[in-house]
Amino acid sequence: MSECEKIRPRLAAFLHGEVEDPESIQAHLDSCPECARMLDAHRKITRLAGLVTDLSPCSDAWTKVETRISSSPDSS
Repeated sequence: MSECEKIRPRLAAFLHGEVEDPESIQAHLDSCPECARMLDAHRKITRLAGLVTDLSPCSDAWTKVETRISSSPDSS
């Protein structure tokens, strides 16, 4: 197994400070542009996910779903 294969599954944990050996991962990232790009992608995804606000459905969401299902031609 290559060093990249060992590091990549741990990038998200590294980003969040949840690894026991951050120095070894950082050393690899300093010498591997591809893994460093993957870490950057994790950072961007994390930042964008933090921008997501309330994802709760509107109060009548289930009523709308039921209405659509019951009015569907295949609902008989």
